[in-house]
Amino acid sequence: GLLQRPWSREAAWAFTKAHWQTLTSKLGTFQGISTIVMMLGAMCTQAAAADVRQFFGKYPVPAAERTLQQAIERNEACTAVDVRQSPALARWVAR
Repeated sequence: GLLQRPWSREAAWAFTKAHWQTLTSKLGTFQGISTIVMMLGAMCTQAAAADVRQFFGKYPVPAAERTLQQAIERNEACTAVDVRQSPALARWVAR
């Protein structure tokens, strides 16, 4: 859940990356890893999507490949909405 919350997301992702080998050996592919991958979809920036892609390029998880793709798609969709809507919202707030 820490990967979903804006205030803990960066620290949780850094921890996950730093301890990936331990997490995969303790959680197993089907028990918790796919949930971690799914939570990465809450990271709403292009940089985060690129970081996730790069990380899982080095550490593939075949059992969660579809979940990974969906997480990256959610990141990209969220980013697109942010890029499209933020200027209009800023103008509205400024009025």
